[in-house]
Amino acid sequence: MSQRQNSFLLGMQIKITLLLLYLACFLQVKADDGIKRGLYFRSFEVDKDKRTCLNLTPDKPLVFTKGFSMEFDIKLRREDQNFGYIFRIVANDTLNIDFLAHITSIEAKHFSVVVKNKTIIQYKNTDIGRTIGNIWIKVLLEFDPANNHISLSLNGIKKDATCPVEGLNRFKVYFGGNMHGFFSTTDITPMTVKDIRFFDEKKNLVRNWELAKHLLDCVYDECESDKATVQNPVWEIDHHAKWMKKEAMICPGKYYQIAFDRPGNRIFIARDKTLLIYNTVSGSTDTLKVSEGIPYHVQDNQMIYDSNRKVLVSYDFGKRELATFDFTGNRWTNEDNTVIEPKFAHHSRAYLAEDSLFVFFGGYGFHKYNAVLQEYSTKEAGWKSYSLPIYITPRYLGSMGYLGNQELLYFGGFGNESGHQEEFPRNYYDLYTINVGNNDVKKIWELSNPKEDFTNSNSLVIDKNTRRFYALAYPNKRYASVITLHEYNLDKPEYRTLGDSIPYFFNDVESYCDLFQSSDSSELYAIASYVRGNNSDINIYSMAFPPLSPEEITQHLPSRSNARIWLLLIILLIGLVVAFMVYRKRKNGRIVINSAGIEQIPGKDEEPIIYDSLLTEKKPSSINLLGNFQMINNEGNDITKNFTPTTTQLFLLLLMSTIRNRQGITSQKLKSILWFDKDDDSARNNRNVYINKLRSILKTFGEIKVVNHEGYWSIQSEKSVFCDYERALVLIKMLQAGDRFNKKLLTELVDITLKGTLLPYIQQLEWLESYQTDYVNKLIECLMEYSKHEDVKTDLMLLLKIADAVLLHDNIDEDAIKLKCYALFRLGRKNQALQVFNKFTADYENLLATKHNLIFDELVKSS
Repeated sequence: MSQRQNSFLLGMQIKITLLLLYLACFLQVKADDGIKRGLYFRSFEVDKDKRTCLNLTPDKPLVFTKGFSMEFDIKLRREDQNFGYIFRIVANDTLNIDFLAHITSIEAKHFSVVVKNKTIIQYKNTDIGRTIGNIWIKVLLEFDPANNHISLSLNGIKKDATCPVEGLNRFKVYFGGNMHGFFSTTDITPMTVKDIRFFDEKKNLVRNWELAKHLLDCVYDECESDKATVQNPVWEIDHHAKWMKKEAMICPGKYYQIAFDRPGNRIFIARDKTLLIYNTVSGSTDTLKVSEGIPYHVQDNQMIYDSNRKVLVSYDFGKRELATFDFTGNRWTNEDNTVIEPKFAHHSRAYLAEDSLFVFFGGYGFHKYNAVLQEYSTKEAGWKSYSLPIYITPRYLGSMGYLGNQELLYFGGFGNESGHQEEFPRNYYDLYTINVGNNDVKKIWELSNPKEDFTNSNSLVIDKNTRRFYALAYPNKRYASVITLHEYNLDKPEYRTLGDSIPYFFNDVESYCDLFQSSDSSELYAIASYVRGNNSDINIYSMAFPPLSPEEITQHLPSRSNARIWLLLIILLIGLVVAFMVYRKRKNGRIVINSAGIEQIPGKDEEPIIYDSLLTEKKPSSINLLGNFQMINNEGNDITKNFTPTTTQLFLLLLMSTIRNRQGITSQKLKSILWFDKDDDSARNNRNVYINKLRSILKTFGEIKVVNHEGYWSIQSEKSVFCDYERALVLIKMLQAGDRFNKKLLTELVDITLKGTLLPYIQQLEWLESYQTDYVNKLIECLMEYSKHEDVKTDLMLLLKIADAVLLHDNIDEDAIKLKCYALFRLGRKNQALQVFNKFTADYENLLATKHNLIFDELVKSS
């Protein structure tokens, strides 16, 4: 081996060793991070068209010639009907292997494995104990065709069976329902499934669908990026990024007082003789009849739950008194029903259980903002007040939470230095700690002003483990707006917005929102209240904790496995050998990319076929829809990662509607596609939020704008912005309208279309299918028409590229395969022509279950 080769190999070894060390440090087995995983299957509680179907093999079957094993976790829930399919495997399109559940009170059997129409394995309800509820069951199916053997294990309890399965090697796998012709079913077990893994006969992991991060209606496995499609999905991880409305109440009257019992997971809502109790665990709301007394009738005061004495507490700052509600007698200790104007409206409050201490800070009343810290100790039965304007400017609408060790965290608000309303009040974004033991106040940090001012929920939630805290935020200078969740860093002035938004109407003292955390820290609860007429709208929402951004629940492609160190070690060690082979190839001959995108080494008697268009990079200021969706700004930076699934779909709707009709799309049409399940107000709020998010993303592009003209939303772009899909349509139109053959335009069209199909990774969207179908029909019609032109028939390279462009969109197009085989054969690539023909034959028969009438010898000789 030469010195140059030795140097090359030594360099590769050093790089690979450093990479392995880095990966060994970085890729550790993840501890339980509290993130929910799994796919929730809608079952008999909805009609058949809305039930959940998971297809693991939409494009091609899994092939195992010597058997396989499949494992996954399942959690069952009890409903009116509890019979259904957990999965159905269709082997070689001829035989079904089913796993079913039938959890009823009268049936002794719980689970069954059925092959064809015969039950071969059965579990009784006494075999594995309790199966319903918050219980995960580990399922392992082993399939051994050589020995006609199938086994099933549930939580380690294994049962075996023998049945004729020899020769089965191609498997289509469905969980829940499926629409596989003769094998279709809509009887779906009420269940949640996660971590579906396939192993080969040597127990090597070959597929792994975690069912966590996902795209709109598909999810990719972590080993080979194999796509699984889902109809009507309910992703468990989405609960970390979406507010779920749990309760909606319209209550007569104004100024309801609200408190949260964290140990008991209850939310209390009180006014006069009414006390509503919402249980966050069961989701039920009870109305308690008050036998005596009422809470203090102070506008915009809130209650506190005293977990030590197990009573509700209402308070009156003017009288410096507390009223309690005793649940044993359902009595308030206050009888005074005088309506009291608030002096400390929208103050912040906290309860320190270990000190039996109620703490209040700030507030607004009689045209003044306050910076008064007020405390009430149940041990001492007395009030204390401290004025803190030299530390914290007077304000209201701030957030407060308890850090522990008598230390409070206080953030934000609206006020001014003097406290007088008329002297230029403003929003604050500063963070303080307040020690109630010694009244020590420390400023931690201050945020720079955001693009739009916001204020906060009354309370904030602190995560001491991650040094983060959370508060609800909303623009206080608008009436119709939305609430969003902000995550802040305790140690430095930075924050980010998580989850989606909650519709909100802010009208100062007539509106109120707050944030709570469940006793086990697994859920956040937001409550939003506002007055409408003579009633109060009170809505309760939940989000799983820790909250995530839409980006964090979105699966990114390619999604190759990077969680299993041993697999990476093998790949990277093999890379050492491959590196040397690459070196040798580069030394002895060129490496080229063939029309299928596969590395090809020229033989002695064959010249390589190089498609320059396949090797060109994306140009700046470009929108690329053919192949992967990609946005490249004028500086050459890829900004695609800034798009979430919703902003992606919104942008594509606006862009493609604009390209099609030059007008764009109406608000009503957007609602019917993106927010069809929401009322008009909620849909409008969501549209405004995501339009703003999209505009924010497009600012980094600089040459594209979202505009609204005469009721139509559209994309406006500079002429310098290149869109491959739009250019392809323009070229098709020019070629079909032209009187004379323009080979330059045809070549440009072919080069563009060889980049890929139209948005292949954004599928299962009904509105997109019409664009894809229209594009494919126009393209194939144009290309096949020009393939007959004399100047094209004699240009074998162009003819070959036309064939590849058509086959890229329709891999069993008979006219295109004729062109390709003919061109390859005439170029001297006879073996390659035969291989292409044989592959076409196999694909044709596999897809259509019939044989074509083409004969290789005839089509390569015809002109």
